[in-house]
Formats: sequence, C-alpha cells, structure tokens
Amino acid sequence: MIRRKKRIERGKDFFGIRKKYFESFKFLKSIDNYLAMSFALFLFLFAFGFLAFFILPDSILNYLLEFVSKWIKELLEQTEGKGFFEMWWYIFANNLSIGFFSAFLGIFLGIPTLFFLFFNGAGIGFVSGIVANEENLISLLTLLPHGVFEIPAILISFALGIKLGYSPILRLIKTYYKNADDFLIALFFILLFPLIVIFSLPLFIIAAVFTMNNFSLRKKFLHDLASSIQVFFLIVAPLFIIAAIIESALIVFWS
Repeated sequence: MIRRKKRIERGKDFFGIRKKYFESFKFLKSIDNYLAMSFALFLFLFAFGFLAFFILPDSILNYLLEFVSKWIKELLEQTEGKGFFEMWWYIFANNLSIGFFSAFLGIFLGIPTLFFLFFNGAGIGFVSGIVANEENLISLLTLLPHGVFEIPAILISFALGIKLGYSPILRLIKTYYKNADDFLIALFFILLFPLIVIFSLPLFIIAAVFTMNNFSLRKKFLHDLASSIQVFFLIVAPLFIIAAIIESALIVFWS
C-alpha cells in the first residue's frame, strides 16, 4: 500500500520533475550573487561595446566593422534558404553550445567563462551601436521578443561558470584562512586576473588536487556541478528553445 502510494505521488510529480525544478530554482537562489555579478558585468560590457562604436578611432573602428561585416556575410550564407525548423535548430544549437561551454568550462578557474562573457557582452553592444547608428534606437526593440528569454539563459550560464570556477578557490582559501573576507578575496582575484590567466594551469592543478583530496570540498564541488547540470538542462535549455522559436519565426516569416 505504501509503495503504491509512493508510485502515485511520483506519477503526480511526473517522475520527480517538479522536485527537480524546485531544487534547480533553489540552487539558482543560492547563487544570486553570481547572477548579479554576471548581469552587472554583461551590462557594463554591453555599454562598453555600444559606446566603443561612437568613440573608437577610425583605424580601429574600420577594422572592427570589416570583421563584423564578414561575420554577418558568413552568417547569411549559412542560414540562406533555411526553413523554420532548420533556422530554429541552427539558432538553438548555436546558443546552447555557447551556454554549455560558458557554464562548464568555468571549472577552469572561471577564466573561459569570463572570456565568453566579454566577447558576448561587448560584441552584442558593438553590433547594437551599429544598428542604432544606421537605423535608430527603436529598431533595437526588435531584439526584445527573443532577448527576454535568451539573455536570462546566457546570464545563468555565465553565473554557473563563475560559480564552478570561483567557489572551489574561495572554499579552499577559507579552509585555511577561516576569517578571510569574501569581498577582499574577490577583489584580489580581479586585481590579479592577468597573472591568474598566465598561471592558470598550475593554479587549476593545485586547486583540483586540494579539492579532490578534501572530502568536504570535493562533496561541495560535486554538488555544485550536479546542480549546475540540472539547472542548465531544466531551465537554461528550455529558455534557449523558446528564444530560438521566436527568433526563427521573426527571421523566416517577418523579415
């Protein structure tokens, strides 16, 4: 009778999906600082890229415009003649791969994630500057329908990547220096970021060895990794699906 009741409860919960979503949103709430950091950095880099279009010297600006022009030409060639489903798959697969690598390459001290964040934030800002200059700011509103879903998805991916890369270091430091201040550690990492990039491999090996040989640190890292995978496939991927549906519909049926 008890087993039957449990089976019924699981059936009502669609094989535990509701519970997994609850756990995923709970994990997202626990990394709100990383989400805020991702949003702030993205906003700053977007503004940087947008303003760069208007203030960069002509020599640099022309080089960047030529690069963007080639990229758009290649993009148009790759998507030419695609129907709705093909366009949807192209956009979804591209966004999913960027989100996936941004999130899970973050284990390498968060460095790849920050590079993805820089190129996406500044790149989108720069292209937005081009559009605003050639047309008007109102034309940027056409990005809103799919951006409402796509931007949160990519920001969550960035937050997961930073969390996976930064948290083990933070925990490792606090294992030996229990009174270390989180803000000061973060500031230390930001100020020394170029050196961290240069010595990323040995630093990653040291962090990995200490984490895997400490039961508590290993358990917390594996929990973060498992939770990040769950969040990515239950929350991020569906957001990318919706964004790709809207964007492909706008391109195929209304462009």
